Amino acid sequence: MCAGPLLALGCRQVLSLDTDDTLLVDGGSIDAEAGSPDAGLVCPPGKKNCDGTCVPTDRIEYGCASDSCAPCGAPFARTMRCDNGACRVATCRDGRDDCNGRVEDGCEADLLTAETCGSCTRSCPSSFPLCGQQGVTITCLAACEGGQPPCGTSCVDTQTAIAHCGKCGAACPSAANADPKCSAGKCGVECRSGYGDCDGNPTNGCEPEKVFYKDGDGDGFGATEQIATGCTKPAGYAAVGGDCSDTTPTAYPGQTGFFGVGYAVAGGATSYDYDCDGKETEAPGFAHLPECNVCDGRSGYRPQLRSGPGVEPYCGATAKITCGGSGSTSGSGSCAVMSSGSAIPCR
Repeated sequence: MCAGPLLALGCRQVLSLDTDDTLLVDGGSIDAEAGSPDAGLVCPPGKKNCDGTCVPTDRIEYGCASDSCAPCGAPFARTMRCDNGACRVATCRDGRDDCNGRVEDGCEADLLTAETCGSCTRSCPSSFPLCGQQGVTITCLAACEGGQPPCGTSCVDTQTAIAHCGKCGAACPSAANADPKCSAGKCGVECRSGYGDCDGNPTNGCEPEKVFYKDGDGDGFGATEQIATGCTKPAGYAAVGGDCSDTTPTAYPGQTGFFGVGYAVAGGATSYDYDCDGKETEAPGFAHLPECNVCDGRSGYRPQLRSGPGVEPYCGATAKITCGGSGSTSGSGSCAVMSSGSAIPCR
């Protein structure tokens, strides 16, 4: 019969044979620079792989649910949104509107023209054929006011109007991922939301800004939920997310070490998922034994009886069941619980 403070919880199957378990201890040296996650990263539903990080498909920074990870952007759009997995215009820049609902041409309507004067649904009558600004209101006018000349059907400021920059009819050109702008009568371009002149060459337009992840523990992997975008990585951020514990520098995607001490997660629970793959993986070579009433000649660790999604109950276990007496394999030997010098490590 078993001796010691054993609970009658039933026998568990022996999962491995006895080995010299003293060789398996807490992970020792950790690479100074974290390795890249698996290039074949497979993401769960609702997420996609963008540069080695599983990211949500409802974020404009990653292009919503499209196959591309380029940020959402559209001509003359101030902000974007995700709608049923697709990029859509949320708000337009001043003087523009999205009248046709097509993301391809963005905020295509110029609200200073007689066809769409101040709104998508207002066109100017023949008695008031010009569209211009009266105070702070865009409205149909019989004649231009405030010293603004008429250019076609529009009353414009040629110092700022992109369709008439410097003079009537001098339209400013656009560039890749950038919209035209007019300042002091001179043409330029303005990067769309989510894009920047990352290569310092305005003639070829703007490039997608990169997404960076807050790296609180300095292990080279950041928290996917805390992001910053830009052309260069800000201090305290990482280029790859997916860190399951951003306060534990030894826990990150691709970690290959095994550890016998868990780290704290939200709610006070303990995790041994050091490689951030969503499940605890026990180091090989440890013998599993249940809390049994009969010793059959074997010895091994008993579980900690931890439970939950992705939890391996033997991780961190130090209590060991060992046979005493004659060590008989026929069931006549006694068994006892002892404390081992090492814990079963996991990753």
